[in-house]
Amino acid sequence: MTGEVEEALAALGAPALLTARDVIAEEAAAIAPDRELVASLKWGQPSFALSPKRGTPIRLGLQDGRPAVFVHCGTTLVEDWRHRQGEAAETAGNRCVFIDGNDMEALRAFVRMALTYGRA
Repeated sequence: MTGEVEEALAALGAPALLTARDVIAEEAAAIAPDRELVASLKWGQPSFALSPKRGTPIRLGLQDGRPAVFVHCGTTLVEDWRHRQGEAAETAGNRCVFIDGNDMEALRAFVRMALTYGRA
């Protein structure tokens, strides 16, 4: 991971985002061990994507001061997540899922969905 991405992540000051970064790396390695997880900055936020392309990029940041995972607004991921999680889903619009630092299994499930998005 580049120093630029690590600096941006640290500047956000949210430990849950550091955990989310680790979950993304672990899930990427489990889902696609033959692909590289590429970290970069998109709109000033740490972004993670598999190369060669698979799934959709995942960005980490703050939404209304809360740690969140962002995905492309053209996907159905957040809508699918709300359907799957019901009232437990904390989302904003069609691109943001808030991270509950205590429920890493839910985060893992969302990351898996994003990393495999569009696969039959």
